[in-house]
Amino acid sequence: MRIAGFVLSAVFWVPVIISAQMVSIGRADPLDLWRLTTPAPTKSPLSAVAFGNGQFVAIGGGPYSASDAVILRSTDGMDWVKQPAWTNSTLLGVSYANRQFLLSGDFGIATSPDAVNWVAPLLAGQGGFTRDIVYGNGLFVVVGAAGIGPAVLISSDGIRWITSEVRGPFQLNAVAYGNGRFVAVGEFGALTTSTDGTNWSGPPEASYTLASNSPPLRRADETTSIAYGGGRFVFVDNGGNIGTSTDGLNWIMLQISPIHYLHLNSVAYGDGRFVGVGQNGLILSSSDGYSWVQHPSGMVAQLQGITYGNGHFVAVGEQGTVLESGAIVNLSMTPSLNTGLPSLSLEGPAGLDYTIQASNDLVTWKDMATITASPSSKITLEGLRLGPGNLFYRAQSR
Repeated sequence: MRIAGFVLSAVFWVPVIISAQMVSIGRADPLDLWRLTTPAPTKSPLSAVAFGNGQFVAIGGGPYSASDAVILRSTDGMDWVKQPAWTNSTLLGVSYANRQFLLSGDFGIATSPDAVNWVAPLLAGQGGFTRDIVYGNGLFVVVGAAGIGPAVLISSDGIRWITSEVRGPFQLNAVAYGNGRFVAVGEFGALTTSTDGTNWSGPPEASYTLASNSPPLRRADETTSIAYGGGRFVFVDNGGNIGTSTDGLNWIMLQISPIHYLHLNSVAYGDGRFVGVGQNGLILSSSDGYSWVQHPSGMVAQLQGITYGNGHFVAVGEQGTVLESGAIVNLSMTPSLNTGLPSLSLEGPAGLDYTIQASNDLVTWKDMATITASPSSKITLEGLRLGPGNLFYRAQSR
């Protein structure tokens, strides 16, 4: 969306300020601004959440949690609709890839283009379950367990699945794809990799180095989650340890807290940052996988899953907890190709209301425009005419 004369911008309700003379941006961290969905959309525990096709999908419940299976949908991360579940099996994971949602659990695998109508083309065997799904290199890869050992299944279409052999007495919890490689993690620190989804290596082929500024690692029973973004993998575990790698084979390890035992359940990548969640409402973020910052969530609930979509992170957890971060926006200033004058561009959530203001002194602000339910996630201000002194723009979103 291109508008001559002004730019729309938003960081939740906190103003974003840009100097038309200098490219300087000041904003509060949206990961310090979390909103709790009240009342909770369900009383059942939520185990995972994904974003795709313009909507968030959260899942949970099932016999393991002594409640009915739950599937929830939301277009904004705050208002949720409960979908009828075709099964009462335990739901463990949800992903969006290659234009479809995929559910995993002790029933096997289910797929849907809209998170409303589901097809279950693969059933898990006795004592088996699927836990996480990723798409890469033209393949869906699903990880989980077959009895007491690992299970990996691959498919080119999400309908027909074949089993790949992975050796070891461990279950797999999560999988990610990046830099031409699948990386799966699981029990007892298990880590296995593959470039084709069929042939998998074992932990001896991975190397681990403790970061120079890290306290000693704690023993972890489970590597719980892995994500890829910004050219690197990051995994988390239930001992508060974090691993980061650019190739999936050579890992730098760090312990995030020298004092407190922090159980990390899930990690996701979005808007240039990894965000991890865990026990007692724990939320951490990092732009490089090495330096981590803790953010206040205002919660003590166990957070089990997190995803990024439509300019927000959304986290889910026990007792139907759903948290949504503040709106995340990116602002930049470039010369307009048409006029040579500066243009301001914003990327952020669509559907928000904005009030745009201008100021010469950061004290007195004049309303320039009000936009209701912005239809675009990218908005450009063209042809800013610079006068003497500084001219600042800001926008507040609701």
